[in-house]
Amino acid sequence: MAGTNTLPASPLDDLDDMVYVSDGEKSSLKDNVMQPPSDVQPGMVPDIKAFYPGERDDRTGRHIVTDKRPDDLPEPEETDENGRYALVVRYFRCYDGRKQLSISSIVVQSPLLKRVLSWVLKDYPCMAPELDRLEVVSPFRPFVHRWQRLVYTLQCEQDPETKSHIRLFYDALKTELDLTLETRDDFFDHSTITFNALWMIFSPGDIVFTTQNKRQVAAKVIDSMIHSGRYEDVYHLECEMIYCDGTSFGWGKHWFDIPEFAGMRKINDLPVYPIDFHRNVDKITQKLISKGKAYERLLGVHHKQYRGIALDGHHPFYV
Repeated sequence: MAGTNTLPASPLDDLDDMVYVSDGEKSSLKDNVMQPPSDVQPGMVPDIKAFYPGERDDRTGRHIVTDKRPDDLPEPEETDENGRYALVVRYFRCYDGRKQLSISSIVVQSPLLKRVLSWVLKDYPCMAPELDRLEVVSPFRPFVHRWQRLVYTLQCEQDPETKSHIRLFYDALKTELDLTLETRDDFFDHSTITFNALWMIFSPGDIVFTTQNKRQVAAKVIDSMIHSGRYEDVYHLECEMIYCDGTSFGWGKHWFDIPEFAGMRKINDLPVYPIDFHRNVDKITQKLISKGKAYERLLGVHHKQYRGIALDGHHPFYV
């Protein structure tokens, strides 16, 4: 018909219903398994070849790979029916002598709770509560760092339904984190820490204090983790500091390392530590602020003139 564009038939139009078989004839996918012809070029069969873990090899301890789908696969937990619940909590058997079960992960499905967690975890790295599927995993470090915020939201929430969802999440985490929170509070009360527990005192967003080239400086924590070195582990702190290029100020990255140590260590004896553990936190905070303001005032070109005695080594001379 005039004025009508007819597209040529595509060889892919019947791809969902027809496949190659060994005798080269077409057949229905419902009745036949795809058998590519022997002369097909590599990568040109329009299908997926899947492999699955089979039985465990007793000699190697590894699963034998097979192309047969296992018949005993468990049903997934996150079904439409389970999607109605505010939380999906996965437990595993615990053999530490203190409890029978421990939580491996929590899937947050409640939109009310996600809204609250957006504030609790605001600016926390690698956390995105706004996602459709929010899963938090053990050891739940973000919530150890932001525990007080979570408690605050539970105490202050006015909407009964939202409060009930916060309570569910709080109760699940409280049972899981009780011992961790008690240990953290004990460290804080005595201003001491172990190497493996350093993560407890370095929360993203915290201000830390250190000395560089005999200068006292402060930085803001972005993230922290243990790095395995060739001879020893180090605790690696990724931070931000304010720098100046001579004309303007801005944030720049800086990294600090705490070498591995045995036993306990006073927090303020570490090469870098949260400024709140400084012996004179108010005094050092004001001192750093004053130094920053003075540096800012001196930004640019300034001139001073001096006439009088100067020293060149041990020899005075007049300028």
